[in-house]
Amino acid sequence: MSALLDTTNLDAMLAMLGEDFRAIVQQYAAQLDSELRSMEQARQRQDWTLLRRLAHTLKGSSGNVGAMALAGQAAQLERAAQQADAQAADAALAALAPLISATRSALDAGGYT
Repeated sequence: MSALLDTTNLDAMLAMLGEDFRAIVQQYAAQLDSELRSMEQARQRQDWTLLRRLAHTLKGSSGNVGAMALAGQAAQLERAAQQADAQAADAALAALAPLISATRSALDAGGYT
């Protein structure tokens, strides 16, 4: 398992599902920027309920495709939103953009997309 990805599970899913799994990962990766924008907008509006839900969704989808570092960061954002902790939410959001880029690169480099 790399710091970003659970390659053991990714390899197993790829072996089991083949191109269908690649399509799932491609769809996941394509939605990341839009999801980040939605979370940033929710934070700007201080819509903690929406931000928590969006972070929870990102946590789950990231875990489903083996993007464990991104799932962990989304969990931090979810906790911050649940507590309406603006400072922690801002820090978690700031860490997401570079992590999304690194995750997307790792998925591409691993042949999962």
